[in-house]
Order: sequence, then structure tokens, then C-alpha cells
Amino acid sequence: METKKAKARINFLQIGLLATISLTAVFGGVSAWAYMQIGNSHVRITDLEAEKKTLQAQISNLTAQIDNLTDQIDALTEPKLIQVNLNVEDVRPLSSQSYLHITGEIVNVGANSAHNSKLRVVAYQKLVLAIDQYLPLGTINGQSWVETDSNIPYNGDAIDVYTVTADWTE
Repeated sequence: METKKAKARINFLQIGLLATISLTAVFGGVSAWAYMQIGNSHVRITDLEAEKKTLQAQISNLTAQIDNLTDQIDALTEPKLIQVNLNVEDVRPLSSQSYLHITGEIVNVGANSAHNSKLRVVAYQKLVLAIDQYLPLGTINGQSWVETDSNIPYNGDAIDVYTVTADWTE
């Protein structure tokens, strides 16, 4: 009987040993698989961090482009006056007072209106200031123009040098 018991106990120990070896193999395999998954996860995290940096750089670049384009749009919509076919003639009749005759068009190339528009006329006679005067033009709507035909009287010698500049408020 003892032999049967001993054989049964040996069988039981063999089954236990086999179960232990099997569980050790399974746990070893699971551990190796988990270790590989963790390693793959670290590689994936590194890749995702690099992609995140790339995307953040692209966002910064696109934000700068948006700011630049917004500035360009603002510049296009702001009023901007230019002078077209502007002619300044020093008229010196024998029987009356001399004057600068100013003709031409003032164009607002911006989209918004230019309020309180005016031309500033500065003129010199032999390096002496003879004229420093504004010619009012009023409001010039965006993408439109006004014509000017003005005379500015002055005394003395002929005008040597003059400038005409457009000015306005938004």
C-alpha cells in the first residue's frame, strides 16, 4: 500500500512540478511580452513627442503667417491717398497777384474712408517760406477719388521749390 501511496504522491508531485514549470513558462512569456510592449510603448512615446514638437513648430509658423496676412489685409483696407495727374503751375500774371494753380485727382486706394482729407502745400522763394497752406478735400470714400482745382495766392518772387502732400484721418 505504501508503494501505491508513494506512487500517488510521486504522481501528485510530478503534476505539481509540471504545473509549476508551465506557470513559470507562461509567466515568463507574459513578462517577456509585457517587456516588449513597454519597450514598444517607449519608442511610440518618443515618436509622438517628436511629432508633437513638429506640429507645435508648424502651428507657430502658421500663426505667424496668419498675423502677416492680417497685417496685409489691414494695410489694404486702411485709407491711403495718392496723387494722380497732379499739376502745380506757378502763374504770374502782369495785371494781378501771382498764385500757384494746383489741379489733379486725389485717389483713396484703401477700402476705408479717409476723413478730413487735405493737401498740404509748402512752397519756397529763394529758400524763404512763401506758402504753407492746407487745401481741404473733405471725406474721400474708399476706392474713390476727388478732383482738385485750386489757386493759392502769394506775393513776391517766383516759387523755386514746392511740395504737395496728402493728409487725412481715419
